[in-house]
Amino acid sequence: KLREENVFRHELFGALAGLMLAASACGGAGAAPTATPAPRQASVVELKNEVNAREAASADWLAASLGQQVFVGGGVKTGDEARARVDISDGAILRLGASTEFVLVALSPEPTGATTQWTLVAGKVWTFVSEALGGGTFEIETPSGSVTVRGSYLGLEYAPATGQVAATCLEGLCRLIGTTGQFTDLTTGQQSEIAGAGKPPSPAHPMDADELAEWAREFPEAGSIVTTITPAPPT
Repeated sequence: KLREENVFRHELFGALAGLMLAASACGGAGAAPTATPAPRQASVVELKNEVNAREAASADWLAASLGQQVFVGGGVKTGDEARARVDISDGAILRLGASTEFVLVALSPEPTGATTQWTLVAGKVWTFVSEALGGGTFEIETPSGSVTVRGSYLGLEYAPATGQVAATCLEGLCRLIGTTGQFTDLTTGQQSEIAGAGKPPSPAHPMDADELAEWAREFPEAGSIVTTITPAPPT
C-alpha cells in the first residue's frame, strides 16, 4: 500500500509540474512584445551648394540641413550647380539635379504595400526604388504626365517652359503616362518623351550616350549598371 501511495504522489507531482511549465510558457509567449515596423520617412542625406527645403506647402523655403526630414506637402529645391540626395527609410534613393524642385505628395507609413508619390515641379531627378516596395507604388507626377517604377532605376526630367518630359529606365520596369492616359512601358536601357501637355509619350527607344553619361555622373550608385548598357547609335 505504501508503494502505491508513493507512485500516486510521484504521478501527482509530475502532473502539477507539467501544468506549471505549460502555464509559464504561455505567460512568457503572451508577454513577448510584437515587433512593429518603424513608419517610413524621407530625409535629406546629401547637400551640395544651395539647397532649400520646406516642411509644408505654406511654409517658407529655408536652407536645408543634413538629416532634415521631408514631410508630406513639403519639398526640396536646388539652385544652380546644386545637388541633393533624399533617402526613404525603405531603401529608396532620390537624387536631385541643379535647378530642380521636388514636392512630396504622399508617403504611407506602412512598409508593405507602400504608396510613395512626388511631384516634379521643374528640373531633373534620378531614383532607385528597392524591390522591397512589394505590391506598393512609386510615382512621380508632372503637369504633362507621370511616371511609375517597379523595382529599380528611373530618371525623369520636366521643363516647365515647354511642358516637355523625358523619362529613362536604366534598369527594371518603368511606365511613362501622358495626361490623356496613353502610356509607354519601358525596360532596361530605354527612354521615352512627352512633347508637351496633352501629348502622348513616344514609343520606347534605347537610351542615348548623353543620358547614360549623366546617369554615371549624377547617380554613382548605378555606375556598374551603366557600363552594361549599349547606347543608341548617334544620329
